Amino acid sequence: MCLYPLLFGRKFREPKRVLITGFGPYQHVPHNRSWEGVSSMDKNYIETKNQIILLKEEIAVRYLDVDLVVPALWRGFLPDLTIHVGVADTKTFRLETNARNTGYYIPDIEAKMPRSKEIVPGGCAKITTTLDVELICEEFNRKPPGPGLKASVSHDAESYLCEYIYYTSLCRGPALFVHVPPEMYSRDEVAQGIQRILELCLKHI
Repeated sequence: MCLYPLLFGRKFREPKRVLITGFGPYQHVPHNRSWEGVSSMDKNYIETKNQIILLKEEIAVRYLDVDLVVPALWRGFLPDLTIHVGVADTKTFRLETNARNTGYYIPDIEAKMPRSKEIVPGGCAKITTTLDVELICEEFNRKPPGPGLKASVSHDAESYLCEYIYYTSLCRGPALFVHVPPEMYSRDEVAQGIQRILELCLKHI
């Protein structure tokens, strides 16, 4: 098991910098609830409440975009925490624990495959987040941000762009991937849930 192979001994700054991404449209999903929720988050309120600097970015459902945009965001923004959000067949905010370096065989929205069989050639087969996902999930469910909002823990991010982007960030520092239902929660409920998860993550870095 690998834990942040590139950034052991990392020193955090104040205020902390948080990067949150959602995915754009794909296949028969013209409005991706992950980005709708992220974009609806009240940046000024969250920054003031948590004393952080928040950057929100929409990521296209393309392997090449992940390969180019995500590392550039890490280099340029230098986040202390990154949370990626995507949609999946789930009825909860599904918190992913790990991501794999290989196994990505599903074409992206341009019918293209990854440039390499490995996201990081010679990299760890699997990287696990050092965030305490079990505890974050437990705390979320003990005090949910809204009626009917629940969280669960997952150990399989499903080998598509969601897991691909997660591994790309886990190579660089503290990160979490959250799957949300494509329609069950409104964009405002997704925003509320992600804000709560962000605040719980801040307690653990």
